[in-house]
Amino acid sequence: MLASKRCSTCATSGIDLFFCSHEHQKLVWPNHKLVCGQDPVIFPDLSEDEARQIGTLAHRELSSPALQDLPASLASKLLRRGKISLARSTEVYLGASAGDFDEDSTIADGPDIPAFRHELLLRLRDGLFSLLNDLSRGKPENLEQALNSSTFNYAAFLHSAVPGWADLPQLAKTSFLHRAVVVATLVKLGRADTPAPASFKLEYIATSMRQLALSLQPYVRFPSLGVALEFARALVLEARSVYKFHALISTDLAGAMIDFSCKAVPPAQ
Repeated sequence: MLASKRCSTCATSGIDLFFCSHEHQKLVWPNHKLVCGQDPVIFPDLSEDEARQIGTLAHRELSSPALQDLPASLASKLLRRGKISLARSTEVYLGASAGDFDEDSTIADGPDIPAFRHELLLRLRDGLFSLLNDLSRGKPENLEQALNSSTFNYAAFLHSAVPGWADLPQLAKTSFLHRAVVVATLVKLGRADTPAPASFKLEYIATSMRQLALSLQPYVRFPSLGVALEFARALVLEARSVYKFHALISTDLAGAMIDFSCKAVPPAQ
């Protein structure tokens, strides 16, 4: 499906965000309006319930921690300390001492500086989604928490699959996150176990996911096909494992992502 309707507000910030139709844009507007035109993208503050969940889960080991958005020296430092948790990775990112996450009740608030708020909320929401996702695997009693996790948590999680995130130009990061909000919104609307709005089309997910991936092509070159396919897996299969959206769209997305991934691998020298 051709995406030709441009978001005019995002365009003023240099962000080329396109939709298939007015209906496509309207479906995601309740979430996209909260970040529309922003650069950097600052996700909404954590709700009281989300803050409570983070407080409960912050010391659980992350199964697939996002270290690529940390400078290499900090990522190495974190890995040397063994267990990687949301609490510890946040402390390292902030340059704080071990234990500060628990002692400083305002660590999730931070200073009112856009760049800081952007990075901290991205990290906390990504970590919360990963933890809830881990808890839901094979445990139906925990699945509801993951399903009800904020759309912005899943949008934040999507960035953790991008190799070399820390080194991307700011506009590339911003463009990706705007598209991630669109994709996350559509994926939740397209859950197979809940009725979707009448204007919803499965093709909207495929088109938006393809735009998400293609926005990275000028900047990301995967070192191997294996790494590229891991990127595709994170974008497609993690969404499917949690939200159980329609099998047809999962197959279409997997094909589109593998095609993109193969093109993004640098040629052999």
